[in-house]
Amino acid sequence: MNTGYHGIAVDQINYFTVINNTFIDSGRYGIETVHGTKYGYIYNNEVRDSGRSGIRLSDKPNSVTGSTYDSKDIIVFKNNVYNSEYSGIFMDVVKNIYVYNNTVYHNNNNEFCYGFLDAENCIVENNTCYGRNFIEWTNEYGVLYIFYRNRRIEIWGENEENIHKLIHFLINKIKTINQKRLEKEASVVEV
Repeated sequence: MNTGYHGIAVDQINYFTVINNTFIDSGRYGIETVHGTKYGYIYNNEVRDSGRSGIRLSDKPNSVTGSTYDSKDIIVFKNNVYNSEYSGIFMDVVKNIYVYNNTVYHNNNNEFCYGFLDAENCIVENNTCYGRNFIEWTNEYGVLYIFYRNRRIEIWGENEENIHKLIHFLINKIKTINQKRLEKEASVVEV
């Protein structure tokens, strides 16, 4: 049953571990870390059918002071994340995050396995991702690679026309995702 809440929210905690859990049909995030949560491990969990992202690592600014809490140094590995409404794993205003050996699939209508917003020094490697992702787009558009680093998407390739086509493709995908989020949030407010 979707309760509209998180599977688990780790809030302002230093040194934590989330291990061997199953989170099904969370109304928002399956696993979320917020407000200065740091030095932790999230591993060997199953997260599915989340109303937003399966796993979200976030540190939104304080609504009163505008300062951030400094969420950082979190390792996410060996999780199985699927059927989330948004990205499988999302990193938002965090730093020093290492995401590896996860299986992430059928998230956000198969568009993005991972999401980043203002993330610094985040490494995502050796994961299995089904559905549309950066690796498939490199093949489709004939570029060498698409990489997220220092809050920017980098696209490397030799064919300038293909790079421009891919940039426009990604911009349209992001616009569509944002529109869907706005529509969903508006429909929740109306209810």
